[in-house]
Amino acid sequence: QLGYTMDGVPLGDQQYGNYNGLSVSRALTSENTAKVVLSSGAGALGVASTSNLGGAIETFSTDPAKAFGVDVRETLGSYDTNRTFLRLDTGETLLGGSAFISYLRQDAKAWDFAGHQQGDQINAKYVHDDARGRLTLYADWQDKVEPNEDATAYGNGQTPGSTTYPYTPSTYFPDTRPVIYPNYQAGLNYLTAGAPPAAAGNNFTNYFSAAQRTDLLGYARY
Repeated sequence: QLGYTMDGVPLGDQQYGNYNGLSVSRALTSENTAKVVLSSGAGALGVASTSNLGGAIETFSTDPAKAFGVDVRETLGSYDTNRTFLRLDTGETLLGGSAFISYLRQDAKAWDFAGHQQGDQINAKYVHDDARGRLTLYADWQDKVEPNEDATAYGNGQTPGSTTYPYTPSTYFPDTRPVIYPNYQAGLNYLTAGAPPAAAGNNFTNYFSAAQRTDLLGYARY
């Protein structure tokens, strides 16, 4: 199992819904990534990992630019996809040091219903060098909404079929079950005594649900 860090700060094991730390993308916007270091085999003992070390992936953030600057990037796509990245670098004028602050906004519509996957993220970093060393301050905030959908498979008791003789066909076949949202009245009409239709079994249609989380991360180093 790999260990993960960002600027030396322990991160999680990168599984969905993990309990032991953030994923890299929740801790740092990709445009603010300076480099990624991979250690195969056993990771270095100095890597502050929260998971067992069978190797390590260390991500490092960029330092603020020494000159004032503005970085603007925009991505557009199908299903109302848009991704906006803004970054402001102060240059070496802030309390004898330099800093940057960036904002990321992404939004994309689900392909089969009106739900949107949305996220906002702010990164900020301050660096000050003196005769004794370097002071680094870093902060990250992210807010994320991810609508849920059931797997696109139909019915109960499905079998994958046999790959050896005697061959039997698979009973899997695709089925799209778009959620009813945002038609609230249709959602009420779908229920029978407050429950989905019994004939649908586990293949009932959902109204709406979403995974929502807000993350904060920060460190100070000298």
